[in-house]
Amino acid sequence: MKAVVGLISIIFFIFLGCFVVVSRSFSATIIINPISVDMPSPIIGDSFNLVASISGALSGGSYYVKCRIGANVSSLNDGQTYNPQTSQWLDDTGSTGAWVDMPQVAVGSDGLWQDSIKCRIKSSANDEAKSIFVRACLNSSNSCGTSFQSANSLALNPIFPTPTPTPIPTLTPTPTPTNTPTPTPTLTPTPTPTRAPTSAPTPLPASTLGSEERVQANLDPQSQVLGDSTGSEQSMSPLDGLLSTEKNPVPDQAKKSDTFFQTLSMAVGVVFIIICGILTFRIIKKGELTQNEEE
Repeated sequence: MKAVVGLISIIFFIFLGCFVVVSRSFSATIIINPISVDMPSPIIGDSFNLVASISGALSGGSYYVKCRIGANVSSLNDGQTYNPQTSQWLDDTGSTGAWVDMPQVAVGSDGLWQDSIKCRIKSSANDEAKSIFVRACLNSSNSCGTSFQSANSLALNPIFPTPTPTPIPTLTPTPTPTNTPTPTPTLTPTPTPTRAPTSAPTPLPASTLGSEERVQANLDPQSQVLGDSTGSEQSMSPLDGLLSTEKNPVPDQAKKSDTFFQTLSMAVGVVFIIICGILTFRIIKKGELTQNEEE
């Protein structure tokens, strides 16, 4: 009986030792590596793709993966990982960087996986040279078990994005209102009333007056006396005045004398005006000469 118990104990310890050795050997063979990036000089804040691989993993297992970016291995908090299932960008650590929020990858039955994950450098990072690592953790009942990180990394040379110029709004000119000219009323000229020309009394020809005089001369003395008495008592008509004027005609000699006197007076006046003009011209000319000599 004691021999049987001893044999069972020996088998148990042998089995336990083998299990420990196999477990350690299995754990030591899991390897994760970053293979390549599609943008070695990514723009800060813009996404790029990282191709990574896992080997020696648990057959058919599910692993959380994430990008780790920083200036060195001790400072890897400048990277962000995109989870396509939730459409979220996740930080390396903190409340927005929990393992259970990271994207998950499924390992094949051979313990291998290779695919790309989307990464980016945070907008708050600087543009110094950086390194990118990849880290994974086995999903154990929707929580992270043991995590492991790549031993090697890839170099990144980030650059700042080119600032987009702010478009200057084009000022639309305000149209100036056009002043509509006020029409000036057209003044209608008032017609000037035309005065009818006043006709002057037409003098009777001398021949007519002479005939009237002869008619009066042929009248009998009684009618002449009657006419004179009537004219002394009543006003004379214009015709009577003309007749009375013609009764005492001016002799032809007197008319000729008057005409000669008028002609002579006009000639003297014209000569006087000419002499005055000549004297005035000479006085002005003399004054101009005197002024020129003084200057």
